[in-house]
Amino acid sequence: MPESLDFITPAEIAKITKVSRWSIARDLQDGKIPSVEIRGLRRVLVSDFIAWIERQKAESLQKAKERQACEAPRRGRGRPRKAAVNKAATAAGTL
Repeated sequence: MPESLDFITPAEIAKITKVSRWSIARDLQDGKIPSVEIRGLRRVLVSDFIAWIERQKAESLQKAKERQACEAPRRGRGRPRKAAVNKAATAAGTL
């Protein structure tokens, strides 16, 4: 066992991640963030917190790749300009 264990509180996790304390408490309760209870107070090992952050990053990257794979490639700069649409409609005789 290591000589010293560094712990972080749920409030500190919330402050660092800029997520509500309630969301962190829910993740702790669900076991998504490994923690221990010391004299009724919930604590997280810094190494477990870092591992949780790394998992969150990996999941986020995976979701982004999946979204990107599902999207059809776009041509040009998005929607055609209104003037171009009106010009095409006039040429076709529909405007």
